[in-house]
Order: sequence, then structure tokens, then C-alpha cells
Amino acid sequence: MGDFKRGDIVFVDNPIKKPHGHVVCGNHPAVVIQNQAGNDHSGNLIVAYLTSQLKKLELPTHIVLQHYSGLRKVSVLQAEQLATIDKGDVISVTDHLTDADMARVDQALLASLGLEVSA
Repeated sequence: MGDFKRGDIVFVDNPIKKPHGHVVCGNHPAVVIQNQAGNDHSGNLIVAYLTSQLKKLELPTHIVLQHYSGLRKVSVLQAEQLATIDKGDVISVTDHLTDADMARVDQALLASLGLEVSA
């Protein structure tokens, strides 16, 4: 597995296997959110995990995603559940977000990280 793009939906062999608090554990889908230079030159990826638990949808950090290959159910990107993973932990790339959905993810990331964009 080698060429990853920002916005790729990937299935991750998450090394965290046992539940611990509210940290994502077990194999999960995720979206690559790292910049393209990092994707091209690093052995790691920064991802935001997805869940099929449709909870707290009013949060600005939760983005509903549906109609993508590899997502068996409507899923929620959790911009507060970010992780740096080894590229070797990616089992497969299943799809790629539309530009419109990636723009919504970017807004959720800004909210999650407390960043404001100056006009």
C-alpha cells in the first residue's frame, strides 16, 4: 500500500485492540486528513476515524458521510478522534471523499483544533 491522497477513505488495522475510555479501538474506517506532502514523504498518515454510531450529530466536529464504497452504513467522521498511524496499518483504500464532503471535514477539523481562519 503506497499512494495515499488526502480525502481517501481507508480501512485501518488499529493497533489499539482493547476498549480504553473513549478512544477508538479495533479495526475501523478512517479518512486521510494529512497534507499531501506528508502523505508522499512520511511513513505515517494522519487520519480521522469514522463510526456507525449516529450520536451527537449536532456537534461541529461530527460529519455524516454516506454512499461511499466500503462504508456499509451511514457513518460519522469524528474530527475529535484523530490518530497518526503507520501506513502499514492500512488494510485497504475503499473510496475518496467528494470535494464538498472534504470541505465539510476541513470545517470540522478547524472546529476540533480550535483554529480560526482569518479573512
